[in-house]
Amino acid sequence: MRLRIALALAAAWVAATNAYPQSQPPGSVKNEQAEGEAAKRQLTQMLEHDPNNKEALFGLGRLMADEGDFSSAGALFGKYVVISPAEPGAWAYLIRCAVGVDDPKKAADAQRQIETLAPASLALHAQAACWLAGSAFREVTNKEFELVMSLAPSQAGLLGLSRRL
Repeated sequence: MRLRIALALAAAWVAATNAYPQSQPPGSVKNEQAEGEAAKRQLTQMLEHDPNNKEALFGLGRLMADEGDFSSAGALFGKYVVISPAEPGAWAYLIRCAVGVDDPKKAADAQRQIETLAPASLALHAQAACWLAGSAFREVTNKEFELVMSLAPSQAGLLGLSRRL
C-alpha cells in the first residue's frame, strides 16, 4: 500500500511540475544562484513600489521558501492570501512554510483551505502531501494523504498510470 502511495505521489508531482531529474553542469548552479538573487532584487523592488503586487508576493515567497527561509516566505504568502484568499497554490505554499517553521496549526489551517478551494486537484494535494510527509504533523498529513489516495484512482488515466496501482 505504501508503494502505491509513493508511486501515485511521484507520478502526480512529475506530471504536475514536468520535473524530470536532470543533471546540471557545475557552472549552471552558479548561474542559477545569480539569477535567483537578481529575481529577488527585482521582486523586492516591485514590492517597494506596490506592496500588494500579487505576482511579486508569490514569486518572492516561492524563492524564499526554496532557499529555506520559511518565516519570510510565510509572511509573504500570508499577505498574498489576504489579498487573494481563493488562490489554492498560495495556501499550499503556506503548508510548506508551516512545515518549515514547525507550526502544525498553520499547516492544518492551510490544508483545510486547499481542500475547500481545490478539492479535486490531485497535483496540488500531492505536492502538499509531499511537503507534509517530512513533518511530525500526523493528523494533517494523514488527512492529506487520504485525500490524495481518494483522488488518485479517478485521475490515474490522466497521469498515464495503470489501474493496478
